[in-house]
Amino acid sequence: LELVPPTLRAVSLNLARRYLTDALAEVYFRWNPRKFASLYHQNMDRATSMLRLADYLLDHEIALTELLRDAYTQGLERRTEC
Repeated sequence: LELVPPTLRAVSLNLARRYLTDALAEVYFRWNPRKFASLYHQNMDRATSMLRLADYLLDHEIALTELLRDAYTQGLERRTEC
């Protein structure tokens, strides 16, 4: 359970890296012209969102780990009650 928040952070950082790479190469992600002026802008926006998510996960890692641990413990307690 302690690995879930850092794993999510690693996934978000990896996605940010892929979006930033594609912002320069524009070969992987498909462009949504209804929402973004260009594929570059789309990828930069998404990369920024992933970096914000990684920052949030880092800032709240202890609380998220405790929340997951508590939820897991409660789930085990409920299973033993049945």
